[in-house]
Amino acid sequence: MVGAETLRTLLDYDPASGRLTWRARSADTFPSSTSLRIVRNWNSRFAGQPAFTTVGANGYRVGNLGGKVLYAHRVVWAWMHGTWPVDEIDHLDGDRANNAWANLRAATPSMNRRNQGRSRRNTSGYTGVTYCQKTDKWVAQMTVGGVCLRIGKFRCPTAAAVARKQADPQFGFHKNHGRVAHG
Repeated sequence: MVGAETLRTLLDYDPASGRLTWRARSADTFPSSTSLRIVRNWNSRFAGQPAFTTVGANGYRVGNLGGKVLYAHRVVWAWMHGTWPVDEIDHLDGDRANNAWANLRAATPSMNRRNQGRSRRNTSGYTGVTYCQKTDKWVAQMTVGGVCLRIGKFRCPTAAAVARKQADPQFGFHKNHGRVAHG
């Protein structure tokens, strides 16, 4: 794994915008057999240019460093903290391409799931709200620790959504949980 000092030698990071850019490189950052012409060519083409700009199929920004494909948000974490993250990095606003420092937090997988956007399969328009044909009511529910917790049954979906949203903080759900998901 690339060390944080190496990241800081090769990349600049703007915490406000979340952008990574390539820094000018000295000859000692290249393999020893690399000519000065190649070093100058690399610097003229890439120094100051955006880095980790490819958006992968999963929506995260990625880039290649030392022959390894790395996620930009994990690189940012290591760049800022000096160590690679142990668990996951959560994008608070749900936008996987937004690597502004204020938008990132260390999270366990459970914490990260409690800040998900609304599922694309959702038909009620509200997270944790489903319609029960048998009772002709809207059910508010959530899953915590693998267990489905029923909050209640309601005559309208809005009332069920309010009840669900009020229960979120008690079970550690982030305030953004259930937002309309980013594309």
